[in-house]
Amino acid sequence: MVNKLLLPLAYVILVLAISSDLFADDFQLFRISKVSGLMGVNTQYRYQETTFSNKNNEKYNAQIVTGLIELNIKSILWHPNFLQLDFGGNYNPGTRRDMFLVAPDRSELSSLESLKGKATFFSQRPLRLVFHANYTHNFFNRELTTNVESFRNNVGANFSIRNRFMPINVQWNNDKWRQYELATGRTFKSRLENLFVEINKSFTKFDVSKFKYNRRISHYQYADQKAFNNLLHELQFKENIYFDKNRMSGIFSNVWATKQTGSQPFERINLTETLNLNLPLNFKFKSGYRYNDSKFQSIKNVLHNLNTHLQHKLYKSLVSDVFYRYDKIKNTNYNESRKIIGGSLNYTKKIPGGVLNLNYEHLRRSTQRDNQSLLLQIYNEEHVLEDGSVVILEYPYVLIETIVVKDELGIIIYQENIDYILIERGDFIEIQRLPGGRIPSGATVLIDYNTEQNIEYDYSLKGNIYGGSLSLFKNLIRIYYRRNKSDFDKIDPLLLRILKWSDQKVIGVNFSYKQFDIGWEDDQFNTNIVPYRSKRYFASFTGRGGRDLTFIFSGNYRDYKLIQENEKQQFIDVNSRILYQFLRKTRLEINASYRKQIGQNLNLELWTGQVEWQTQFRNTWFKLGLEFYQRDFESEIIQYRNAYFRVERKF
Repeated sequence: MVNKLLLPLAYVILVLAISSDLFADDFQLFRISKVSGLMGVNTQYRYQETTFSNKNNEKYNAQIVTGLIELNIKSILWHPNFLQLDFGGNYNPGTRRDMFLVAPDRSELSSLESLKGKATFFSQRPLRLVFHANYTHNFFNRELTTNVESFRNNVGANFSIRNRFMPINVQWNNDKWRQYELATGRTFKSRLENLFVEINKSFTKFDVSKFKYNRRISHYQYADQKAFNNLLHELQFKENIYFDKNRMSGIFSNVWATKQTGSQPFERINLTETLNLNLPLNFKFKSGYRYNDSKFQSIKNVLHNLNTHLQHKLYKSLVSDVFYRYDKIKNTNYNESRKIIGGSLNYTKKIPGGVLNLNYEHLRRSTQRDNQSLLLQIYNEEHVLEDGSVVILEYPYVLIETIVVKDELGIIIYQENIDYILIERGDFIEIQRLPGGRIPSGATVLIDYNTEQNIEYDYSLKGNIYGGSLSLFKNLIRIYYRRNKSDFDKIDPLLLRILKWSDQKVIGVNFSYKQFDIGWEDDQFNTNIVPYRSKRYFASFTGRGGRDLTFIFSGNYRDYKLIQENEKQQFIDVNSRILYQFLRKTRLEINASYRKQIGQNLNLELWTGQVEWQTQFRNTWFKLGLEFYQRDFESEIIQYRNAYFRVERKF
């Protein structure tokens, strides 16, 4: 059976070889086209002292001598358009394991060993085939807090047919990943196998069609949680039909179907139809319909959405629009309908020495809900977790033991009190990420939970958003203000904690002169749920001293007060960088930073610093440096020092 498959493939390769330029003048059976790499030695002395919250103390020190070997080879078999081989790797002999293999104030990778290889057939031909395999063993650090050892194996292939008629791309990838948190002993294991197919086709110059298929097998286990195994199939078809050669007007269709079986089964069908029209007299019209049918466990949700948008631009200064949106939701636990109508104006005008901007938006929203169950199950509620912001789950009366927090793809399940914390705010729940956990600042998470609801409601809401900014003296001064206010015209029943009125006022001033920038901002957010007031001060200074000296200094302070809880959070950040260039190949670099944050379960004080001298003599680089790190996080104190000397020769 294997021979029957290989013979036609060999025949195709031979035909392609004969019909191409493989017998050109640069034909050779095998030749190495490029060899590069480096060799070196790195010596370090490291000291670390940890004082735990229970006052126990641990001390480490190490004298480390590490070799550096890196090699990259590019070679050709027969002809550049037949087979190109890329091979590379690095190895650091002499490195031993210890609790601070990665300097705590460094975010870059520290690689112990790696191998990589790639074979490319017919790189410049319509039919292209690529195989790759990679292995890495390295250490990295999460947010100056958690040292992680990582092993990763990756193999894959890519097959593409490039042509004007119907390009085809097929990718297969198998990725195995193991991570170990050195201080906590927690492990994370995952295996992802992906098969991806994409076909593009255009029948005329006014249309584009795309077909995509994705098959993903996923296996992962986080810490001592149970292992999850899933098989996912995705089909997507997109069709764009344009009405003009500039592709500004047209009809756009997107059909997307997903089915996952295994530990986390779900099904989803999504259909969108969009019409864009560029009309005479600077009018633009956009309208669309969306249908979404999803099922997760025992929860089924069907959404119908209709939206329209009409925009007009008067000269270059005044943009106005009106919009309408209608949503109809049929859920296992409730039925809901929403209507939104509104309009906006945006005026921008150049004035002598500056720019004036004014904007206004008004909307009205009406919502009706009929509950079908006393227990409401929420699936994939989306939130962005960012330091210095309050994130509240949408519904009150949450059964806190049912909360599950996942990554944006729904693959990784995070752990409470390690990756995030939950704080009760009256009838609501606040979620905050923890520094050093697996949730990066600004990451999107999906949250599942159950809440006890015996509420049916009918309400209408009106909202006004307005503000503006004024730049003067060629942007030397910028003053801005915005207000977002929403309140209810009608609420039935009267007392309904799930709904909130809000009134947010933000005012700020910014001064910019050459490389100097300073500003202040006041944010007042009044609401019946979690009101707060925040003040922020920031400054930065970037400059040069002649041709050789470059420096950057920046600072940011923000206090954040939760009014009802009478709780205060503070965030202070100071950063500096100085670079002095001696001659052409010698330089001195100094980096320092300070961060302090005060708040519930977030108390942190962090100092980091680095001084490095670097020079080059022919192809040899010399580095001499000192590193400093001190962290006090929730009464656990780590002090770290590192002195190092490196010699590297590149070839």
